[in-house]
Amino acid sequence: MTNFTTIAPIIISLISFVFSAYVFIFQLLKNRKNIHIEIPNYFISRDRDILNLHIINKSREPICISRIYIESVDKKGFCGLYKERLGSFTFADEPTVRYKSDNLPQFISGLGFRNLILICPPKLVTLNHQSKIIFYTNKGLIKKKFTIDHYNESRNIF
Repeated sequence: MTNFTTIAPIIISLISFVFSAYVFIFQLLKNRKNIHIEIPNYFISRDRDILNLHIINKSREPICISRIYIESVDKKGFCGLYKERLGSFTFADEPTVRYKSDNLPQFISGLGFRNLILICPPKLVTLNHQSKIIFYTNKGLIKKKFTIDHYNESRNIF
């Protein structure tokens, strides 16, 4: 009986330690910064580039993106620094619809999605070359790589 009374607290403390370590690691993995990006379109024009960017926050914690920086083969620059008018359309008896680009910062809720249209410096990304996109967030820097295999002309869209 004395062996059990001396061993029982040790066993209970080991079980609680393993459980606490499991919960800590699970929370750490669940709340880490984890975003997925897609670039469905990259529009070019004479004086600007327009980046269509899909961002999926795969973390349960919200994230705030304050700046986006792109490094290409021979150019570097920030995107989304200002909001700019992209175009306007008028339909029959409807009021005119004006389209503007998005600007930063952007807030994305946990497990959320954001579709952004950002203004970038002209000729920022080189075709068929790997570029790096860096997100400045409230959770630190997030770096991703991407390649653009074709440009779209902005006059066809906006």
